Amino acid sequence: MTECKLCLMDTSIKEVKLSKDGICNYCLDFKKKISLYTFTPEEEKNNIIQFKNSLKKRKNNSEYDAIIGLSGGADSSYLVYFAKELNLNILLVHMDNGWNSDISIRNIKNIIENTGFDYESVVLDWQEFKDLQRSFLKAGVVDIELITDHAIAGSLVKIAKKYNISSLINGYNFRTEHAMPKSWSWYKTDLLNIKSIHKRFGSIKIKNYPYIPFIDSVMIHFGIGKLKLFRPLNLINYSRSKIINILETKYNWIDYGGKHHESFFTKFYQGYILPKKFKVNKEISHLSCLIRNAEITKNQAKQIISKPIFLNNELEIAKNYVIKKLNFEPEDFKKIMEEKPRDHNEFSSQEKLYDLIYKLKNFYKK
Repeated sequence: MTECKLCLMDTSIKEVKLSKDGICNYCLDFKKKISLYTFTPEEEKNNIIQFKNSLKKRKNNSEYDAIIGLSGGADSSYLVYFAKELNLNILLVHMDNGWNSDISIRNIKNIIENTGFDYESVVLDWQEFKDLQRSFLKAGVVDIELITDHAIAGSLVKIAKKYNISSLINGYNFRTEHAMPKSWSWYKTDLLNIKSIHKRFGSIKIKNYPYIPFIDSVMIHFGIGKLKLFRPLNLINYSRSKIINILETKYNWIDYGGKHHESFFTKFYQGYILPKKFKVNKEISHLSCLIRNAEITKNQAKQIISKPIFLNNELEIAKNYVIKKLNFEPEDFKKIMEEKPRDHNEFSSQEKLYDLIYKLKNFYKK
């Protein structure tokens, strides 16, 4: 195993390749593309004006300029602040899968109260979602969060149709999220994979789960449907450390620690399940992004990653809570964690179809 000279990525990750100078492909890709996401103050101002004008032109007869999915995490919370500063009329949607942390609940409450935006909460059928999570754990696939991410997308599309909203604002940004190895996750709109895994390992029929229709996901990918996806954080010099300062000041927002740790299950998944069963540490990727974005040094990243996510007896408490909430026997959960992982493509999937779509999308963009 050899580590990149600039970041924390190393050759134990199958997607990582080092140059003759010891620089990983992710750092080289960042260096190649960062000029596309770097702006002068005037360019930022023009980008924001064009973004706002695009939303206004697409508004049609809807009451709302756009829809935003709000998790209580940093990126989605800043999106709401960003929209408020532009005097947009936004419908906020939060999908509750039963694993909200107290911090995320407080952050969401403070944001809603301070912005005055309309808000809808989509509460998943817990018995169904629990059965889906149990299925994915039994299946031994790496992207257990696929069912949450898919439900978020499905909820947003459904509510956007309900209110005739034509614009979806998403918090993805190149600067802090560009370097996740493909083998660590799966296609978030692959409903066929979800159904295949649940058919084999599930125990109840799924009736209320908010899925995203395949045709909708394809049209959003190509930007040709009624609902268009916007990523405005790619139009500014985005910095996670700077936006956290803004959120703390404006909304009394609380930093929950690691990326996506606003969800109790996600923190447990990233802090225990991934490293224990799959030998995956997503913090390596998250911190490497911040190193490339000049927000922290490599030495600072090493200090952060050397500290455990769960302190003292927190891990044992979290593990017992998850096991109990998902109705596993401790020995059954232990056996699941010890079993050899399976690839998502060992089940029915739309992998080849999505690979083709991404190739066509890249050709279409060119």
